[in-house]
Amino acid sequence: MAVHIRLRRVGKTKAPTYRVVIADSRAPRNGKFIESIGHYDPLRDIQMTKGPVDDLDDAADLPAYGGKMGIDATKKWASEGYTRNWPARVSTTEAAGRRAAEIIAKLRRP
Repeated sequence: MAVHIRLRRVGKTKAPTYRVVIADSRAPRNGKFIESIGHYDPLRDIQMTKGPVDDLDDAADLPAYGGKMGIDATKKWASEGYTRNWPARVSTTEAAGRRAAEIIAKLRRP
């Protein structure tokens, strides 16, 4: 079974929010998923800058002018006015860590 990390659309019409999920590659976009690992709100998490940008950007026709899009994936604090709960940090077991280290060591050998 191949798995993919996908965005599962939830929310209202013309105001979508997304859940980041791990799903079977054969499942539909908003269908059954294995686990939900996060969420993404495009209205809040994307920041657009307009006007002058750095000179090294080759995307704009005019030098030093254009716009950029950035996705804000930082953790928000309640003292900053954000009240959304964030999932706990993902950690691995010691046995899984040892097994991963063995596989990496085996792959690095000539």
